[in-house]
Amino acid sequence: MIRRTLCAAFALSFVTCSPAVRAVFPPALVTTTTGTVSPEDAHAWIERGRAYEQATGNFSAVVGVSVRDLSRGQSFEARGAIAVHRPDAMRMQISAAGGVTAVDLLARDGSYWLRLAGRDWVHGRLDDPPGNGFPAGALARSFLGFDWDHATAVTRMGSFAVLSAPTAEGHALVTIEPHDGATRELRWFAGD
Repeated sequence: MIRRTLCAAFALSFVTCSPAVRAVFPPALVTTTTGTVSPEDAHAWIERGRAYEQATGNFSAVVGVSVRDLSRGQSFEARGAIAVHRPDAMRMQISAAGGVTAVDLLARDGSYWLRLAGRDWVHGRLDDPPGNGFPAGALARSFLGFDWDHATAVTRMGSFAVLSAPTAEGHALVTIEPHDGATRELRWFAGD
């Protein structure tokens, strides 16, 4: 039974010549059954996703963030931007109502620095065990590189493939376009 679940959804719209299509996730996405995906398709999707991540090591994107703590009935939604130089560094800044910087996250050299709502900077290691606060380490690790070696195919939803990989806190789900492996959305789930 899940006693505590913290979900963070990151919708990535990569800068291209044509507008990016955004995947819509139904609640049933949390399941990790793989019965409808052939092993050949799963392997091909994972390899395309890995190749796309390597080819787009430097990128910037618009980010939409939704954080929900289901045990406390609290949520937070905002928009911002992210810049990533895989696998070395990333910076994400999220603005809340009125343009106030709600989240400023920098990760590099195995560490992260986090500033929430103008408070003091907090420093931690990317491999620190999960805490009860904002999942800064898990978010930075997810953007710096998806765990393709442990990824499994979950399902195919329309024109998107959904892949899952374990994290120290739970698991990450990422949607890719099966024909080229382009990442469209990342969701990270934690619970105990």
